[in-house]
Amino acid sequence: MFITLSMIDGQRHDEDTGNDVETTKICVVNTGTIRCFYARRDNRPGTRITFNDGGGFAVSETPEAVAALVATGDVRSFPLGRPASES
Repeated sequence: MFITLSMIDGQRHDEDTGNDVETTKICVVNTGTIRCFYARRDNRPGTRITFNDGGGFAVSETPEAVAALVATGDVRSFPLGRPASES
């Protein structure tokens, strides 16, 4: 089963607010490869996901939202571009 999440992939400085803002990109995760997930440290928003192979990354969704997605297998719909043609 696969779920779609927003992986935190970087950080940029917002000139208007003077704050650093995390940037995200859409990723698809195989729930069978998730070892565990938990709230990020230092009161940062989002969730840290670790995988069976030892890797991992942070996502912007809350731990509760990740748990709900894993439990239901709900794949949210995002525009991923057009499929390749067979021509």
